[in-house]
Amino acid sequence: MPVPRRSLVLLATLLVAACAGEIAAPPSLQNGDAAAAARLPGQSLGVATLSASDVALSWVDDSRNEAGWEVHRSNVAAGPYALVATLSVNATSYTNSALSPLTQYCYEVRSYRTLGKNKTYGEFSNAACTTTFGPPAAPTALNATPRGSTDIALAWTDNATNETAYRVERSPDGVTWTAYVTLEPNANSFLAFTATETRQCYRVIAVGSYGESASNVDCTTAPASPGDLKAVGAVGPSIELSWTDLSSVEEGYEVQRAGTDGVFSVIATLSANATGYHDAGVTADVDYYYQVRAASDGGFSNYAGAVHAVAASGPPRAPTADAFPGGSSSVWVQLTNESPSTTVVRVERSADGATGWVTAGSTDAFVGFIDLNREPEVSMCYRAFASNSVGESGPSNVDCSMPLKAPTNLAATVDEYGNNLTTWTDNSAYETEYYVATLYCESYYECYETAYSIEANSESIITGPFESVTYVYACGDGGCSDALTWGGGATDALRASSSSQRSRAPALSPQARMDRIREMMRSARKKP
Repeated sequence: MPVPRRSLVLLATLLVAACAGEIAAPPSLQNGDAAAAARLPGQSLGVATLSASDVALSWVDDSRNEAGWEVHRSNVAAGPYALVATLSVNATSYTNSALSPLTQYCYEVRSYRTLGKNKTYGEFSNAACTTTFGPPAAPTALNATPRGSTDIALAWTDNATNETAYRVERSPDGVTWTAYVTLEPNANSFLAFTATETRQCYRVIAVGSYGESASNVDCTTAPASPGDLKAVGAVGPSIELSWTDLSSVEEGYEVQRAGTDGVFSVIATLSANATGYHDAGVTADVDYYYQVRAASDGGFSNYAGAVHAVAASGPPRAPTADAFPGGSSSVWVQLTNESPSTTVVRVERSADGATGWVTAGSTDAFVGFIDLNREPEVSMCYRAFASNSVGESGPSNVDCSMPLKAPTNLAATVDEYGNNLTTWTDNSAYETEYYVATLYCESYYECYETAYSIEANSESIITGPFESVTYVYACGDGGCSDALTWGGGATDALRASSSSQRSRAPALSPQARMDRIREMMRSARKKP
């Protein structure tokens, strides 16, 4: 029976559709095959970054009769996309290589079928994007600034989120680099040590698992601090500052001043090569302190100073003098400065305290003055004059004293119980007491010094078995003679303990020695 013409047309349509690709469902089934439509090939495309140059793609092959697959790529999800790979039938994965680091890549895949010269395509998959790995973002805004004459402060902006460390490098010329220090992730500053007046260039490297990124280069030089800073009070009132310019790279100088509160503030910014400053913003007879530093490349050298000065409104007030024995051939004159503007104290002496005054010397150390080569047991009187930039004060009070003769002939004997009887010869006619220092030793490393004050004209002292005399002084009028130490006549044990003590005692200046003697005299125990 012949087939109706209408049926032949429908059959031909279905055969053409089958040859062109997937066979579409009959019209009556289009809306009922939603589950099949959800399984379009590639609707599960996924991508994963493997390295700085490789991305892996994978998808589900739900196509039943494809001849192969196409992979298309773009740098943005919206496209346009370009063909990058053609794959074989049943392919479900692909690795895209030779990519650029730190770059976003987006992908779509689709199946295709060929029949003769004809080629048909399935729908594109979903778009899937990823970014390749790469070195961390480079640090920016590196700034190298002097923070003293031997330090450079480095600061930069940390732009990376995947760095494993920061490496600081430096170079004398910006060409040849040497690793200087490695820092932890997220670091953004470092204080580098450098040589004064030596140019150094710096850069910071962000280090990561997939490479490194370098910052900008910044170079600087740590300036030398000014030298020999001086401050001198002058009329006005004013204070004159002077210093030596020791830097060849400074851009200027910064002058700072502090009052009695010790808080410094900037009072002047000067040009390069400056060597002085006239400070007219001061009050007379007030203590001021100054420090100066060289400025360079946004930073500074070390400070010179602090130095002290007072602007005088007139000559200073007279000091106070206190004379006392400073040994067996010297007199110590203790000075109390009564005026902050004093710069020098001149000391005079006289045999009778009324006439024949001559200058014994001067000092700018306001603690005292020692008059050497005096005759023992001969009284001498002293007075002092204070000076500043305006002039000299009147005389101080007059105070008299004399060197005291030291005792001699130190000797010792030991009784049957091990007690030590130490004796000496009293040579002074003016002492008011004897000061005796002893050393109590339980072992060589465990010794304790003790002081005794005993009556004038004494010539002996008894101490226990482990306590030996080390020094004997004739004392009076607030001072003492030279020390008597061991000579002939001492037992071996006494001489050894005294010698070991003296060998461990530090050398003292005249001032320190007198301070030590007077302190020990104040704390000495009375012993008849």
